[in-house]
Amino acid sequence: MKLLKRPWAVCGLILLNSIILTSCQKDLEININAAPADASSQEDAPASHPISGLPQRRISLINENGNSVDILAEIADEPQAQARGLMGRERMSPGEGMLFVFAEEAPRGFWMKDTLIPLDILFFDASGTWVSAHTMVPCEEDPCPTTLSAKPARYALEVSTGFLTGYGEGWRLAASNE
Repeated sequence: MKLLKRPWAVCGLILLNSIILTSCQKDLEININAAPADASSQEDAPASHPISGLPQRRISLINENGNSVDILAEIADEPQAQARGLMGRERMSPGEGMLFVFAEEAPRGFWMKDTLIPLDILFFDASGTWVSAHTMVPCEEDPCPTTLSAKPARYALEVSTGFLTGYGEGWRLAASNE
């Protein structure tokens, strides 16, 4: 075969194939600045959280069977909000959470310093595909352990502990552009 005699041609084809496959994968976009689509959405999802002041959006987690779980998520997309996270929060209702939105995929690490409630954390890549999840407990003494994503992630969703035992793993993150 002529390609085997020209290794640069094989490398070129592999590179071209990688570019085509990468361009076909669509990244999930969380539109935090858009107003909710209708009045009922506005009543269901306040514009900002009463404690953190962060914008809130309804997001959905969808499993392989098409079942979905809706979460009213505070959107932490700025470094200051991400650093604070849910520190000092005394409770969080089921169906609520905080979605950390990062500019790009990278290995992610979270800790529970000054966080008073146990949480489940779910990591997703740029397309919203499940990466990994962990249950985290409040840190009672320094140094606090760090919980790491299994692979690079663009999104991390913190929800009340018990989500993983109640709903399981393998969810896909979906967001409407309300």
